[in-house]
Amino acid sequence: MENQRLRVVAWNCAGGFHRKVTALTAIGADIAILSEVPNNCAALVKGDASGAWIGTNPDYGLAVVGMNGWQIERIDPIIEERLFLPVRAVRGSEERHLVGVCVKKDENYVAPTLGAMSKLSSFISKNAASTNW
Repeated sequence: MENQRLRVVAWNCAGGFHRKVTALTAIGADIAILSEVPNNCAALVKGDASGAWIGTNPDYGLAVVGMNGWQIERIDPIIEERLFLPVRAVRGSEERHLVGVCVKKDENYVAPTLGAMSKLSSFISKNAASTNW
């Protein structure tokens, strides 16, 4: 499995994840960035799924879920801006750094997004030159 393309999907599930989990697994994604999902969403995915979740409401948060052998670890830095989730995804000797993001489009989303991305720049760029997506 090493050095295969990584299939990442992003989905705003808008609640009701328990009814949508079958569709997610049918897509065949390796990593899913999921908005508006419960804090137990990784446990609802069949197989060896692992995940990280953030949010203030246990029924609606942001998750990054790894499947097909990808293990997800939430890592520092913890970002103060809401709904930015930096994670390390590991499968065997492969490692990727990802940031799950859920922003609401209004007049106030640009500054927090730029601030969070600035704080995460070294995390995002780590190993970027050697990554073959």
